[in-house]
Amino acid sequence: MYIGDVSKLTGLTVKTIRFYEQKKLISIPERKGRYRIYNQKIIDQLFLIIKAKSLGFTLNQFFEIQKLSSSKNMLQDSDSIDWSVVFEYLENMQLTKKHTILKIENEINEIETMKLEIKECF
Repeated sequence: MYIGDVSKLTGLTVKTIRFYEQKKLISIPERKGRYRIYNQKIIDQLFLIIKAKSLGFTLNQFFEIQKLSSSKNMLQDSDSIDWSVVFEYLENMQLTKKHTILKIENEINEIETMKLEIKECF
């Protein structure tokens, strides 16, 4: 699939797709003459980025993961981010958010208790 078709399919601009390619967030597409041909794997990677961004994941976090992958020599190949590291990062993020939710729920319970105690004062 050519970049224009990928752009239409994903809703990303051609410039954004090339940026992700340059930053090695997606695999480098094969070339057919002077044209890049984007396969389903790359399209899936783009949709993962779109979904992650919609959940509040930043490009800086992707770059952080990419550095972590490189430093641990964990890149699957030299032309893309290691998505298993992204998966682990998301799992850790999920655990952190769940911990935050529990903390907030405890605080809410403490507030309720305080309200009841204050109510008894008047």
